[in-house]
Parts: sequence; C-alpha cells; structure tokens
Amino acid sequence: MAPSTTSATATAGAAAVAAVSAASQHSLRQLVREQITEYSRLTQSLFASLEVQVEGKVASVAPNEIMKQIVQLDATLMGAVEKIELHQKQQQRIRRVRLEIEEQNKAIMTVIQNLRDAKQTLETSLEDQDQKRAIAADARS
Repeated sequence: MAPSTTSATATAGAAAVAAVSAASQHSLRQLVREQITEYSRLTQSLFASLEVQVEGKVASVAPNEIMKQIVQLDATLMGAVEKIELHQKQQQRIRRVRLEIEEQNKAIMTVIQNLRDAKQTLETSLEDQDQKRAIAADARS
C-alpha cells in the first residue's frame, strides 16, 4: 500500500472511530442527563409524599414505592458511570493510537524523503557516468 494511501486509511479509520465515539458519548451523556432529571423528579416526589404524610394525609404514591424507584434508578446510574469510565479508557487508547499513527506517518515521510534523495543522487551519478562514457567513446573514435 502506498504511504499516502496508508496515511489516508489511518486518518479515515481514526475519523470513523471518533464519529462513533462522539455519537456514543452524546447518547451516553443524554442518557445520564435524563436519568439525573428523573432522579431529581423522584426526589421531589419523595419529599412531597413525606410532607403529605406528615400532615396526616394519605400520599397518592407511598414513599416506599418512590424509594424503590430511586434505588432502581441509582443502579441504572451506576451502570452508566461504568460505561462512562469504559468510554474514557477507550478515548485515552484512541488518543494513544492516534499519536502512534502520527509518529509512524512522520517516520514514513522521512523514509520517503530519504528515498527521493537517494534516487536523485543515483540519477545524478548515472547521468555523470553516461557523460563520461560518451566522452570516452568520442575520445576513442
């Protein structure tokens, strides 16, 4: 594979990973945001339910039921936290791989430049040699 093709492929691959990562991060962020909003709503409902009971009335939803929902939501939030931690680890790995790709691309470009320089030197030497042969052939004749 040609160096420019390798570089383009690596860049395209990194861009695809970044796009999937960004979409994943957005959906995960949205999910956590929604869960936190629900957590807030449930907490407010719990306090309202407790306040109603303190007044000696019967709450429309028992505080125990609200607490069960909060506990379930907490478990879901903990799962989201684990996903976020995994996502952050993957992002760090992506950054490291991108740096490695950049370093390899620089090394490849250096090799290419060295090869171009060597080709130019060889072409110059061959031209000089051809001129010397032509001079030698003219001298013989």
